[in-house]
Amino acid sequence: VKIGGSLYSDAMGEEGTEEGTYIGMVNANVQKIYKGLTAE
Repeated sequence: VKIGGSLYSDAMGEEGTEEGTYIGMVNANVQKIYKGLTAE
């Protein structure tokens, strides 16, 4: 099993970044999961 990256769990990203908002954090996680599931 190849690890594709780390996800945000209970802490958001740095303030002032997209991941610093709840929606941005969820979006970043979904993108990483999608890329991991669709990678060849």
